[in-house]
Amino acid sequence: MTENEKHLLPPGFTQEWYETGHINTTLIIARLAGVQDHLAQQIAIYCQLPDYFKMTYSAGTPLWAWISGKGKDAEVISKILHGFHGGAQAEVERRQRFFRDLVRDQIMRQEDVWKIGFTVHAFGDSYAHTFLDEAGQRSAYGYPMGHGLDFLFCVKPDHISKHPDLYMDYCAALFWALCGEKAQDSVEFAGFEGGFRAVRMHRNYVQGTAGEKESIVSDFIIRGSCDRTKHADMKAAMAALDYDEVIGFLEGVGAQLTR
Repeated sequence: MTENEKHLLPPGFTQEWYETGHINTTLIIARLAGVQDHLAQQIAIYCQLPDYFKMTYSAGTPLWAWISGKGKDAEVISKILHGFHGGAQAEVERRQRFFRDLVRDQIMRQEDVWKIGFTVHAFGDSYAHTFLDEAGQRSAYGYPMGHGLDFLFCVKPDHISKHPDLYMDYCAALFWALCGEKAQDSVEFAGFEGGFRAVRMHRNYVQGTAGEKESIVSDFIIRGSCDRTKHADMKAAMAALDYDEVIGFLEGVGAQLTR
């Protein structure tokens, strides 16, 4: 985002913290789905936490966990929360349906907001942490390397501009999970989808480099989220979590997955 564009941002908007695929996307879709603003903000914050506090619940946890004697926790965090299970397309799709339905169930039961947020994170990563194999099938990155090697070679699998259709599939699925209605029946969702498509048809996007394309897409999502989250908000949410309770929750989700 250029300096000249910043004056166009909504009042109170801050770039103190954002991440397009999780917190910003969650905010957009939650509001389109009619989720109350405060709840939408809390879900989005807890959705972002696994990637915000490195070496606690992040995908980079394995090294820290093995050093501290919590290797089992590292595997649970990576495979369940970040989707690094290494499965083929059938398993990828099964997990996407599983997390979609789990978020829907949590919303209806008014589950603890941190659990909803963590589940939305796992739901998002069930899409983002996949790749097309040699047969053209969508498979998941595996544990413990995840997409680390791809990042070394600048593949950047988390970049939305590289997988725009996959991203919109996730947005539509998240919309249903949050409100129980089909995204294609929502005028509001159609507006977001149309805007996303229009951005990708603009000459600046079409003619841009890979980095420029990601920046353009990110700016569109960041603006749409109107996020006002601060570092202090993230830290307060993190402080409210109990590590053992989080691990227990993830283990319980893993048990459901294996059934």
